[in-house]
Amino acid sequence: MQIDFTVHIWKEGNQFIAHAMPLDVASSGPTPEAARRALDETVKRFIDTAAEQHSLVDVLEEAGYARVAEQWQSPAWVGVELNRSSQRIVKVCRWNSTPRKKARRSSGYDVD
Repeated sequence: MQIDFTVHIWKEGNQFIAHAMPLDVASSGPTPEAARRALDETVKRFIDTAAEQHSLVDVLEEAGYARVAEQWQSPAWVGVELNRSSQRIVKVCRWNSTPRKKARRSSGYDVD
């Protein structure tokens, strides 16, 4: 089973945080690459645990995934917002299948 997710990475103090959207799973590391590697392992364990507990379908549906044929399709992002105290900056992302794959980094894991 292939499960794609979007990753946001930012810096907090001396650490980089990698957050898997929409699964709401995060990890950290001393570099963006280390945070991303740690996140991959964390997501794999998260998915494996949900599968072992027979709750993977519920977890994915709650996160907004939809089952299409034999694949789980992640939610389509319609925008990313950066809010500042005195102004609101909105970047609307309109993706079709090709730019979307370039605009985000996806990971997939096989789950029995």
